[in-house]
Amino acid sequence: MTKPEKPRAAARLLAFAFCLPAAHAAALEDANLETRLGVENGRIVLRWSPRGFDYYSVRWSIDGGVVQQQKRAGDKDFLQLSEFHPGAVYRAAVAGCEEHFAAKSLCTDWQEAVCGAAQQPCAGTPAQDSR
Repeated sequence: MTKPEKPRAAARLLAFAFCLPAAHAAALEDANLETRLGVENGRIVLRWSPRGFDYYSVRWSIDGGVVQQQKRAGDKDFLQLSEFHPGAVYRAAVAGCEEHFAAKSLCTDWQEAVCGAAQQPCAGTPAQDSR
């Protein structure tokens, strides 16, 4: 092997070593995170399951406004988004992701939940009156 071939061979070996098997990538595509929105003590809460990914990428908007995004640790299964406002439409999505050394993270498809629309009201417990 000549000198220029050695670095190329090492690069091919590293690329192969950090690739995921096709079956593992397919399992990410098939993951169902059971994403759901609800009202808990006057706040909109996004919940998902199962846990166990390295991290979760979460994005949401209220009434079609600015989309916010946050990264959550893999041991988390919920995120409080905002105070609940009757009549507002809440839209949120979550993707479970696995990090890989020297490679791009692999994530499930975005799994969305919506509540507040006339066809899908937000279920749960509104804030308690403090009278």
